[in-house]
Amino acid sequence: MKTALILYGTDDNLRGLFSLVDNNIGFEKANHDKDNLNFSFSSSFDEIDVDTTFINDSIQVKMSLGLLSFDYTGRKVSGNDMPGTNSPLVEQI
Repeated sequence: MKTALILYGTDDNLRGLFSLVDNNIGFEKANHDKDNLNFSFSSSFDEIDVDTTFINDSIQVKMSLGLLSFDYTGRKVSGNDMPGTNSPLVEQI
């Protein structure tokens, strides 16, 4: 399953896009604390909570919807803090 997480802004105004199965979902408020990132987004079922932990370039994600939870792993492939790469340009969210 292809997923992507794109973050914009700074810690006090962190927002982004979460892409899951070719569906792009925007979120306006994310909490970032050292290596942890948490955010939520609305779905047709209910609010989905996403808890993310960064370990070097690895990413561990837990998505929760009520009593259900799903674990994902991934890796960082680009960003303003990685030489030679930039985040994608988003003109409108």
